[in-house]
Amino acid sequence: MASSVRELNSKSSLRNEFIWECQRNIDPWDATQTVEWTPYSNAISSDIEEAYKCGFKQIFVDGHCRIDLKHYVEEHINNPHRQRPVRRRRCRLPATIVIEGETEDESSRRERFSSPLGLVLSRSATEDTTYYGSPFIHVCDRLRRVLRPNEIQSMTLYRGDRNSGSTVEEYRRAAGDCSKHFKWLPFVSTSYERAVAEEFAVDILYIIEMRSYSSNEDQFTDMATIGHYANEKEILLLPGVQFQVIKLEFDNEKGLHLVYIKIDSSYVSRLK
Repeated sequence: MASSVRELNSKSSLRNEFIWECQRNIDPWDATQTVEWTPYSNAISSDIEEAYKCGFKQIFVDGHCRIDLKHYVEEHINNPHRQRPVRRRRCRLPATIVIEGETEDESSRRERFSSPLGLVLSRSATEDTTYYGSPFIHVCDRLRRVLRPNEIQSMTLYRGDRNSGSTVEEYRRAAGDCSKHFKWLPFVSTSYERAVAEEFAVDILYIIEMRSYSSNEDQFTDMATIGHYANEKEILLLPGVQFQVIKLEFDNEKGLHLVYIKIDSSYVSRLK
């Protein structure tokens, strides 16, 4: 195998599926600061990606920086304590992208599973109905859990998407905060199969936890038996579902933001 230390100065243009970025905010290790990711130039990003795919442990760029490809850190050669996180992110595709050889049906399928979602941040889960958070509803919900536990099941769904830039930062700030709820306004295509969702993911993958009651069809529809692609195991979330962000991670190997969310039970499903 080639040496694990290599300096590249190629001027080739970026043609990879992934780009490399460095965190450039004043103190990248301060979790309270807004995260600012700056992409390397096309040539440098291509070189880093080439080294990564070749299995190199590190690469030198610009003559004064070393990038640790195992721990995803950039450090200054003359001062190893000057370090910044780096990441490997999938290239964002334009919304109007046309893929050569793709049929109209395949294009429609791709857009359905990966079109950016409209996002609304609610102060609380009570904005849709004044009864959503009432003590009566919570009592009904708890009684059902005790008296009819078999009717409540948890299912995990997945959705690949592309983020709008500020969306991930909103998620990061809201992660773990039970007082912050988001809402998706359109229909949302998801799948039981993670591999299916990853196929459509541009730079973000939602990992969705949802309680499935015996009768909460006001929140989703199982498309497996009525859709055109049974192998996708599609679950269609209906407009207006609300959710909380549990945690946010970044998968450098796949270049994806991983957003773990939990769907809020609806007012109707709590009554039944």
